Amino acid sequence: MRKDGLINPVVPFSAQGYLRHKGFPLLCILVIILFIASCTEKSDTPTATPPPEGFSHSPISVDGDIKRLRETVSKEPADLNALIELGNLLMDSGRFKEAIKIYEKILVRNPENVNVRVDLGTCYRNSGDPERAAGEYRKALSYDPKNLYAHRNLGIVLAYDLGRTGEAITEFEAYLELSPDVSDTRQVKEAIRELKERS
Repeated sequence: MRKDGLINPVVPFSAQGYLRHKGFPLLCILVIILFIASCTEKSDTPTATPPPEGFSHSPISVDGDIKRLRETVSKEPADLNALIELGNLLMDSGRFKEAIKIYEKILVRNPENVNVRVDLGTCYRNSGDPERAAGEYRKALSYDPKNLYAHRNLGIVLAYDLGRTGEAITEFEAYLELSPDVSDTRQVKEAIRELKERS
């Protein structure tokens, strides 16, 4: 292509020819740049809500956070937010039986707290009591018939723990009808299809 440092006008410049001779490293660099650019694009995944001030939910500090919350609750037993945070932290760390006790205390004082009721149902399921889990999800739906998580979780318990396929399909369909663009739409539709094939 070059003759005496100048571009030879007789031989047209060809990107393809250039890549053939010197292009492999250039192509690698281009691929790396595109990969890095795609990794730095903004994600659609929502960022996690930071823990309350003074709390850190790293695995190392969970026990310390639980201890601090227990102290807060013992000093201020009327603090429902601290109780809810304690229940959530216990549930998130897999301490379901302890979380159940906390959630039950909250629901004695505030039985219409649908989010706590759904979490209580999840703790019952994870503790091996799917009947009670289904009961809590149904109670949650009696207070808020449009609660997505109660419909989805009830569908899961009915389908996979209790074998009530028809009821599960109804719950999954209600879940999708209430929010057709949820992130797990494809998985729920697939579950409905599989359940219909089984029944």
